[in-house]
Amino acid sequence: MKGSIQAVDPDGTGCGRAIRNALDQAYDGRRTGRWDLTQLTKAESAHIGPLIEVWLQRVLDLDDGVTTSLQIGGSDVACIWSEKLDGWTLDRSVPEQRELPYLVIWANEETSRFSLGILRPGPDSRGVASIDRGRPRLSQVGIDQILWVFDGCALPANVLMKHPETAIAAVSQSSGQTAVNMLFRQLQGELVHHSAVETVAQQIDSSKRIRDARAHLRNEGIVILGHYHPQPEIAAALGLPSPRAGTFVSHRLAPMEAGELGTGAEIDGGRWRLAVPADPVTMAPALPVHGKQRT
Repeated sequence: MKGSIQAVDPDGTGCGRAIRNALDQAYDGRRTGRWDLTQLTKAESAHIGPLIEVWLQRVLDLDDGVTTSLQIGGSDVACIWSEKLDGWTLDRSVPEQRELPYLVIWANEETSRFSLGILRPGPDSRGVASIDRGRPRLSQVGIDQILWVFDGCALPANVLMKHPETAIAAVSQSSGQTAVNMLFRQLQGELVHHSAVETVAQQIDSSKRIRDARAHLRNEGIVILGHYHPQPEIAAALGLPSPRAGTFVSHRLAPMEAGELGTGAEIDGGRWRLAVPADPVTMAPALPVHGKQRT
């Protein structure tokens, strides 16, 4: 079963993306302006596990199970999620002698890490029932039995969680466009997921807000690079994180002088580098978009 997962997702990138999408869907930032697990109600938090199952099935192209939602390597698999490393609970309705394998998942928004493993419960896997749901907790013996497929892998970062002051300031703006402009102005050099833009804008047309932010911030010397070719290559040449589908990175640029050495990129007929505070503000170059090629 471990080999079946790694065959379609060798480095855990797909699983991390599935968990990120599930969490963002639970926050529903475009409608609520939320970005943190602590902002969810208990009922909303209870839906995160099923959402992760849905996204894992989509991202990894998993089949439906016969008795469960997922099937991996021809075997039905139950899925349990916890934001705490010792907080997993097992299905109380399944007799121990018919216990199915579990896909055990944990993620931490503060550290941007996740773990995913496989558990075939034994007689000592069930601990004391949890107070809130009456479901048996996974015992320490059970935790020790987990076969980790990905342990402490990178979870796509929740940039609003990393920068709560900027998040609060942006969400509180009366204009969605002002909020998006603030996000890219203050979080230069950070990968910003489209869900973060939706959260601060709280508008249906958040993609237009990004396009307009490019025009507004260009006067401040700031570019916003996305995932369409050749913008990821420009980001890499500048020494910035390379945007993938649905992510963006901004930074103020400065023109490079003739003969100037250092990291830079060819943009709009000139050579540009990342600006430093001492550089005067110069209108940013126009970004090329050669096609709809995704990276």
